[in-house]
Amino acid sequence: MPTLIRSIGSLLLPFLLCAASVCHAQIAVSPQILDVDLDDPQQTYAFRLYNYTSDDKHVRVSLANWTFDEDNKVVNLAPTETSLDHWTIINPLEFEIPQGKSQAVRLSIRPAIALPPGEHRLMVYFDELPPKDKSKEAPATLRVRFRIGAAVYAHVGPITRGGTLGTVSADRKGFRIGVTTTGNATTRFDGQYVVYPAAAWPGAGKVPAIERPDLPDMKLPPGAIGGGRLPNTAVLPGTTRTIIGEYAGKPPGKGRYIVDFGGYFGETAIVTHAEFDGGR
Repeated sequence: MPTLIRSIGSLLLPFLLCAASVCHAQIAVSPQILDVDLDDPQQTYAFRLYNYTSDDKHVRVSLANWTFDEDNKVVNLAPTETSLDHWTIINPLEFEIPQGKSQAVRLSIRPAIALPPGEHRLMVYFDELPPKDKSKEAPATLRVRFRIGAAVYAHVGPITRGGTLGTVSADRKGFRIGVTTTGNATTRFDGQYVVYPAAAWPGAGKVPAIERPDLPDMKLPPGAIGGGRLPNTAVLPGTTRTIIGEYAGKPPGKGRYIVDFGGYFGETAIVTHAEFDGGR
């Protein structure tokens, strides 16, 4: 399913941007993230942009080298000899999407030089342009244009995803997990957190999986008072980040609690916990 754009500056996984103070969830792109194997350079990929508005949209595509800053926000970088914006073919580069329709945008990467092993990243931006027919231009006070970015993660040679945990802590509002990547590719958590009154915690490695996590009919393990999926924040290779999560639903009350963490960070198994005092 495509992901819808909702507000300015919001980052969805975290690559979709809306350049307006209000953006009415009517433009979408699929997929949000594209994984590319550059050992197969003849492969062609595609994004699809959806226009759910009642107006035709004039769109231009551009490319950028990028990274994350310390706050895990996208930062565009200057091109380099090995950056993928030099070697990427996009078709079409500019197009109209009629109201209620969609447009496929095809992408292929054809490096003319040998790229170093590991991960290479590219951002594909979709920018709305003023309509070609100026009579259809909205008044300045009503003008809303979008910018959407979809991320490409390309890999040369074998990739590994994993890391080491740093400090793990929790309080009544949420939890923090320090992590450092040790592989050569962007890594994310795939796991769960479960909140227990300290006396009800079954012990490390003994917490069952949540049934249907983060869904309305989610079922927690016996004795637990809260839980959900761990954030899937992207951590780039060679970086250290603190992943912050908030509890779903009502925060814990008074007393002592244990937050149990289980699952994987890439290929690295996670079995850890944090204890906190909710007050008296």
